[in-house]
Amino acid sequence: MNLKAVSRKVWKYALADYASISDSLDSTDWDLLLSGDVDTCWESWKNHFMSIMHRFIPHFTSVCSESLPWINSTVLKAIRKRKSLYRLYKRTGSQLDHDKYKQQRNTVVSLLRSRKEEYFQNLNPSNAKGFWKSIKSLNSNNSTVIPSLNNEAGLPINTSQGKAELLNEFFFGCFNRRCPPLSEAHSPASHLSRTDLQEFPEEFLCTEDTVADMLISLDPSKSTGVDNISARMLKACAYSIAPSLTKFFNLSLTSGTSLVSGKQLE
Repeated sequence: MNLKAVSRKVWKYALADYASISDSLDSTDWDLLLSGDVDTCWESWKNHFMSIMHRFIPHFTSVCSESLPWINSTVLKAIRKRKSLYRLYKRTGSQLDHDKYKQQRNTVVSLLRSRKEEYFQNLNPSNAKGFWKSIKSLNSNNSTVIPSLNNEAGLPINTSQGKAELLNEFFFGCFNRRCPPLSEAHSPASHLSRTDLQEFPEEFLCTEDTVADMLISLDPSKSTGVDNISARMLKACAYSIAPSLTKFFNLSLTSGTSLVSGKQLE
């Protein structure tokens, strides 16, 4: 069994310059930065935010082996010994070294089987994080592509543009039934008149206090998503980024456009 090498960015939050981070965020002209459609605004916001994080939080890239959840230190030690014996056999060509390698290989296979069986026997379904990590480890594909979707007529939608339009219509339809396809407008908000925006229910709009409270309540131990922005970053900068995120969320709501682009779908 060969473990795939993966790289990840490690942030040294204890050495971060949080004062400089707050100053940089507070001095940002968000009105100028958040101009355009929802996808453009998000890319601008994310790039600016992460550039500040890179500037004031020390970090490095760590390369390690992607391990299955049932592989413990005992199994890893056995795998390393197997690799060592294999290299020795390839170097010497000795039958004795070959027999030692085969014996260790069989030991590793036996250990993997027993550890996997023991792991799933003791798996607690109430631990959602551990449960889904185990399910993901059994999926050899690990694809993040959104599968085929069916429209109202029951026809399958397979293209990125079609999926984006279908999801956009569904989510916007929760608030406003007047939702033209994305392909009919260059800007997501271009089909909304001033009256449409005024008629949008205020109770569904975000406030800065609500957004700040949500950011403060984030669990910093949660893993980072596909945007590479950690919950710890968001929580530490909650009051500095709450106004800009509120503006972005309300733009998404009033324009009836969710953050789903073709690039993200594929």
